[in-house]
Amino acid sequence: MTRTSLVRLDDGALVKLVRRWLVEGPPGPPNWGDGWHWRGSDADTAMFVVVLDTLNHCFWPGTPRWSVTGPDGQAVNGYRALSLTLSRLAREGRRDLLEANRLASIAAGDLAALLGGTGELPWLEERAAHLRDLGRWLRDDWNGQFLRVLEEAEGSGVALARTVLEALPSFRDVPVWQGRQLPMLKRLQILVADLAAAFGGRGPAAGLPLSPTSTP
Repeated sequence: MTRTSLVRLDDGALVKLVRRWLVEGPPGPPNWGDGWHWRGSDADTAMFVVVLDTLNHCFWPGTPRWSVTGPDGQAVNGYRALSLTLSRLAREGRRDLLEANRLASIAAGDLAALLGGTGELPWLEERAAHLRDLGRWLRDDWNGQFLRVLEEAEGSGVALARTVLEALPSFRDVPVWQGRQLPMLKRLQILVADLAAAFGGRGPAAGLPLSPTSTP
């Protein structure tokens, strides 16, 4: 932080946050049974999470912003819209995004039709390409099952993150600043935490950190 020119810490806000957490406790993992997320068999749950987090990036500058209708009839956007839409598809029995063979050949138009909503979802071509990379990797190396990737990690967030990082370029968010590489790996961290939350820290996700702020 001493060398940055564009980012700074708000010390006052940081103190307020810590004091609030001392009283209320820090935020816990998301409730995967809240209607905004979906859980099925172990294999389907693992695939749902990795698809969700493969698509979970950059919801702007779409104009008008992409949104879907939430449970209360109000428009929701961003991650909540994505998670809600994928959950609805899964509950309806749609397997378009739960099978590696289908992901391996998905086109941007197919993805747009599945997600629906109104407004513009940016980076649609890139999102579809990321899904194709995911589908082909799982089809060719893991018998089409992300669950096998999760089980191979044996509860290690680091091992899981490394496996995904080596195979899927879309998770490699490593910007260069002042000649130095700065690995952010934000979506890898989210993937590990989401898998822990989806499985409740048990079964194939036992040992993964049960916190949305955990780092692999």
